[in-house]
Amino acid sequence: MTSQRAFEAAIKAGDIVAGEDLSNIDWSDLPSGRIRLRDCTLQGASLMSAALGEAVFEDVTFLECRFAGADLVNAVFTRCVLFDADARKGCDFADAQLRAAHFTDSNISLCRFAGANLHAVIMERCKASGADFEDASFIRKSGRNSVTAARFIDCALDFSNFRHVALDDCEFEGSSLRQADFSQANLTATSFRRADLNAANMDEARMENADLREASVDGLNLTRSRGFAGIKVSQSQLSALAGPFGMRVFPD
Repeated sequence: MTSQRAFEAAIKAGDIVAGEDLSNIDWSDLPSGRIRLRDCTLQGASLMSAALGEAVFEDVTFLECRFAGADLVNAVFTRCVLFDADARKGCDFADAQLRAAHFTDSNISLCRFAGANLHAVIMERCKASGADFEDASFIRKSGRNSVTAARFIDCALDFSNFRHVALDDCEFEGSSLRQADFSQANLTATSFRRADLNAANMDEARMENADLREASVDGLNLTRSRGFAGIKVSQSQLSALAGPFGMRVFPD
């Protein structure tokens, strides 16, 4: 277990901290410098309000850690574990600044993002079953305009929670979203191409111009969704989507 003094010296020198247990580190007043961790472990650590902008985490294990209010703008998580399988708990990112953060091949299952700023976040090939994004924001305001952006590519997001979230123009291409909750979400022009939407909850979600082409839609009930204009679907999906409306599709 590395000491606080040695850890701070590594930050000042711009060194990579590798193979250390950092559970005892005080993250509240670290010296300026880019934090780079590799193959480290943190258990029960509080990184609340920590300055972690542009930090690089590779093969780092975070068990029951708290990132509430932390600055993680442009942070990179590669092959990281943020889910404690024994305790069945994910890390807490409440109110964290995660703008343009990039998660690759990481496990964020059951992590909580209430109040977090996730504009332009990218998640690729991540395990995120049961992750809770309710009350998170994917929006950046520029004057009178608001821009929404996020990419979830080939992620496992089964049972995840996106209730009430604005996700217009976001991408979920190739992701598994079985029984995910999008009730009352804004999914205008959202791309679900090649996604698995089996039994996803779209109650009262806005769906204008959403792209469902090549997605698996068995058990997807859009009868209570709001706004269907411009939805893009493949011909092979028509029977599954029309069934809940009481319609039958026949070949020409």
